[in-house]
Amino acid sequence: MERMWLRFGQLHPQHFMLAAEFDRVLTRDEVRTALAAVQQRHPLLQVAIHDSAADGPVFRRPEQPSEIGLRSLRLETGDWTSVAADEYLVRFDPSSAPLMRAVLVDAEDSTVLILVFDHVICDGVSAVGVLDDLVAALNGRALDPLPAPSSQEELIAQRLAPIDPSVLASLPEPEERMRAWPQYHRFGSSRPVINTITFDQDVTEELVSACRAQGTTVQSFFLTAFSRARGKLRQESFVRVLTPIDTRRLLAVEASASVCIAVARTGHDVTSQDDLWTQAKEANAQLHAARSAPAVTIGSMAVGHFIAPDVKATAVEQFMNSQLAYEMQVSNLRVVELSDSGALRPTAVWGPMLLLQINGETNVGVTTYAGRLRLTISGYSPNDDILQEVSRIIDSACASTQTR
Repeated sequence: MERMWLRFGQLHPQHFMLAAEFDRVLTRDEVRTALAAVQQRHPLLQVAIHDSAADGPVFRRPEQPSEIGLRSLRLETGDWTSVAADEYLVRFDPSSAPLMRAVLVDAEDSTVLILVFDHVICDGVSAVGVLDDLVAALNGRALDPLPAPSSQEELIAQRLAPIDPSVLASLPEPEERMRAWPQYHRFGSSRPVINTITFDQDVTEELVSACRAQGTTVQSFFLTAFSRARGKLRQESFVRVLTPIDTRRLLAVEASASVCIAVARTGHDVTSQDDLWTQAKEANAQLHAARSAPAVTIGSMAVGHFIAPDVKATAVEQFMNSQLAYEMQVSNLRVVELSDSGALRPTAVWGPMLLLQINGETNVGVTTYAGRLRLTISGYSPNDDILQEVSRIIDSACASTQTR
């Protein structure tokens, strides 16, 4: 999996962000000290990638890894989204450690801390683990070093039932509407845009209750709601949505900095006469199947088959085009629970924010933290209209459930 992100990122840089708001100003020195402690805890925050023709890419820890980069700035408005949008335009050099950096955005009496990760060492769930450790360090807690994580492929081989490799030859071809290859945005040619919306605790609880009453999940609801909103506002009849799936629970591993994800790709006919809840239940059934041990194993086998150690970036791009092309990505970090490590805690957590550099893509990050649902949406054009339409869909869906 890491090799796939590395090679694809050589053509289309793949880094993502998590943002945490604090209700006081954090000093540069205290954050730098906390970042140093976090870096010592997580082995993959200390590595670079050594890439040779003989062995392919491998993680290497320099004798003296550089510290995690930290820059700071002050904005009277506290509008961290413009700063995060600029971070999309700064690619990592994989041959130089570390593959993480941070930005402090200070306002008069608050700070937003933006954490930026190369996708080759981290995913959204493990980024939350890094944030949790960072908050603990800011509260003065000592952090014990973690062992180097095993790759997802190693964990699958050790902990899940094997499947005959011949199954790869019999996998069905995706339907025609899922096959269209994307056109890519030239990296750095324009500035991305990040839009956000926050829902209060009452709306958050109403949505969770409505999803439970309808026999589906918040993630499946959002796949349906966002595809409907995009279809309506962008005049599209069919929307492909990519969902990252955290495999840590299945593989019984902790959320250290690493990549442990599978993906599900669903197609949504926004012209269907089925109601929203019916479509959400259909999406939920597809996600449930994609989370199963056999599906995760087969997906890992497919990546291993096509992404050999000597694979070229162009071949990985073709693999991504045929298997993972999409119009929208919805990445839900679910309920973000941070350890009770002291008095200092974020007041809000946003993300993950990611771009695959696809023309017209819409990337949604979902968090629920401190009882409030927060959405970010990233693209190369403003998407605030989609967020407002999804807000309207939430109100309508909750109201329809209450009247039943």
